[in-house]
Amino acid sequence: MAGADNAYVTIGNTTYLSAERALTGASGQIIITDNGANSTVAVSLVPSVSITTSVTTPLIIGGTAVGSSLSLQSTSGVGTTDHIKFLVGNNGATEAGRFVNSGNLGVGGVTAPTAKLHLGAGTATADTAPLAFTSGTLLAASVAGRMEFSTDDFYLTITTGAARKKIVLDDGVALTSGRVPFATTNGRLTDDADFTFATDTLTITKIAATTFTGNVTLSTINLVTDTTTGTKIGTATTQKLGFFNATPVVQPLATADLGVVLSDLGLRAVGTAYPITTSGVVTFGSLTATRVPFAGVGGLLSDDADLTFVTDTLTATKVSAPTWVLTPLIYGSSAANGDITIEGTSHATKTTSDVFLQPTGGRVAIGTTSFTKGTFLVGAVTAEMQILATADAILFSTNAFGLTAVNFGIENRATSGSLSGAGLAAYSNDGAAMALNDRLGYLTFGGSDGGGVSVRNGARIAARADGAWTTTSLPTRLTLETCPSGSTSVGIKATLLENGNFGVGVLVPAAVVEIKAGTATAGTGPLKLNSGTLLTTAVVGVEEFLTDKRYVTITTGAARKEYTLNDAALTSGRVPFATTNGRLTDDADLMFATDTLTTVNLVVSTGNVGIGTTSFGASMTQGFSIESGVAPSGNVTDAFQFYSADQAAGNAAPHFRTENGDVVKLYKTGTYTPTNVTVDRSYNADATTLDEISDVLGTLIADLQLLGVIG
Repeated sequence: MAGADNAYVTIGNTTYLSAERALTGASGQIIITDNGANSTVAVSLVPSVSITTSVTTPLIIGGTAVGSSLSLQSTSGVGTTDHIKFLVGNNGATEAGRFVNSGNLGVGGVTAPTAKLHLGAGTATADTAPLAFTSGTLLAASVAGRMEFSTDDFYLTITTGAARKKIVLDDGVALTSGRVPFATTNGRLTDDADFTFATDTLTITKIAATTFTGNVTLSTINLVTDTTTGTKIGTATTQKLGFFNATPVVQPLATADLGVVLSDLGLRAVGTAYPITTSGVVTFGSLTATRVPFAGVGGLLSDDADLTFVTDTLTATKVSAPTWVLTPLIYGSSAANGDITIEGTSHATKTTSDVFLQPTGGRVAIGTTSFTKGTFLVGAVTAEMQILATADAILFSTNAFGLTAVNFGIENRATSGSLSGAGLAAYSNDGAAMALNDRLGYLTFGGSDGGGVSVRNGARIAARADGAWTTTSLPTRLTLETCPSGSTSVGIKATLLENGNFGVGVLVPAAVVEIKAGTATAGTGPLKLNSGTLLTTAVVGVEEFLTDKRYVTITTGAARKEYTLNDAALTSGRVPFATTNGRLTDDADLMFATDTLTTVNLVVSTGNVGIGTTSFGASMTQGFSIESGVAPSGNVTDAFQFYSADQAAGNAAPHFRTENGDVVKLYKTGTYTPTNVTVDRSYNADATTLDEISDVLGTLIADLQLLGVIG
């Protein structure tokens, strides 16, 4: 019951305020508003409530256990733009941090963080930098993803080998575009205008070196000297070739100038038939552009229209060579890593171009001349059909690795690692971006049906674009496809989407795992668990099945909980209860609708019964308490109504309303004093006459009528 204004009120689960009462408060206090008799009570806080738990050390504690947690929640609704702010400074004037709806954290005034951690910009003022590291000892064992700072160096540990790498810095001066950076004495980067790179050209003002080792290739450049003594090849005293800075060019006249006899180079001294001209051009008769020169009569160079070279293509009308198995040899290069390409045509499109190998023996060998079986052999291992390499290539064999005669093996012989291993790659590439449902590649399994068709498809693993491909997004899904009994068509039976959702019998699963609905046919149930022994130690999230019971382990306490089953479908509106086997059943005699529980018989074996209250007073057992509510305003057919209402303020009394609307109240207003009865008459059950009893009852009825208790 609500007390008078400004009185103390204890609020519990069953406390009501009168319709006229409200507890209100000023800023920072609690407001309690009763929304009407027997209705709800609204409890709210005036905005900007300040709660202080201690003058010097305010604490919010989540609990006392070692696993206690503390949660800060921005809203109890479906939040979309909610956030949690941390305010400091003069009465909270400065926003120090903010968690937004996505889980991103903004620090230093960032109110709309676009990353998991978004730091505000620094200023020129001391102690306002966005991020700082304190120099310290490096980890004894580097951990991938960790960043460290020691003295003058920053380090970052990469995933491969969990190797710690140093971040290279400059000396505080920004590097210049186009210049090639190089290390200074302290290991930092700097650059210089004399060392630049643009497109495919490296420019160096000077090269200071006394010795070059290896091969130096100069392509499409001019070699310019800066002395009149020329550029020398050899030592200062024994150079064998000299081109001297004079006009006309001074020609080498003797063997000593070149180190070989002039005629051995195809040159002649001054005045003979093939001189070096004053322009510096060497001529050997009349050669034709694009033709390949070769040694002609007398060892002089000549050319022919049947042997030409343009850009990167050598064209010969015919190639004639012996047919011996070891020779002729066609080399792509003299380098250790040289390549060779054989094409059917030099035309750019090559629409109908083919390359045919037609050995008379029907065999083709790569890397070996030893045949004992097969028609295609790489390496020296004998097999019906195999491709074998000694390093990174594949092994394709019908009997390799001890497999049966119909197997296919791919072997990696390179060093094992996280990115190595044997692989099979399938690509779809016409130059256009992949579109939704475009098939990228597939692996098909099949065999013979015995009906004359050589190969029939029975199953397939396929990859398809799960959306439009761009340079930054490559959505892809995988499908498992099989051919069911009674059909010859392969269809999709399981799908793994680009987002990781897996569907069994569902083409577009809307959950991490989605299984198609079962049917009445045996063996088509969506999910089956086999009965087995329960885990010795329950594991959170694990489902188990033992005999007649199914279990799931919840997070709290890693506790195994049993699913409660029924023996038949429960009926709407009925209250279920447990049978002797622990399953649920229901009965028409126990119903619930809206806020009403209906039963034929209600037996309370011990305790008390309360309507609207849980207060039974001291010592009462097997009693009945009714809290005052709203009095009935209508009659009930063939029934009376019993309820509690205030006879006077603070005096609830039982009320009976008859079928015709009469209300009978039962309460005590004071001590009854008979008006026409001799009060000192002693009562003796054996001696009292009926006249005396009638006299007393008549007086009582008359007094009750005067009081309005009865009509």
